[in-house]
Amino acid sequence: MAWIRSGELKPVLHAAFKLSDLHAAERYFVNRGSNYLGKIVLVPDAQWASHGAPFALENSSTAV
Repeated sequence: MAWIRSGELKPVLHAAFKLSDLHAAERYFVNRGSNYLGKIVLVPDAQWASHGAPFALENSSTAV
């Protein structure tokens, strides 16, 4: 945790989905093949603008 806080270690995030788009996120995860590196996270809708939108897939609801 100290490395993350200091910026020495940066987790790799592939994409974020709104929690309300859970089913789309599940389909994306299952159908992903090996086309990405990193984590896929679910973000509560109320926090989407500040924590999820910067990591959203382009047209995430249709990217599945």
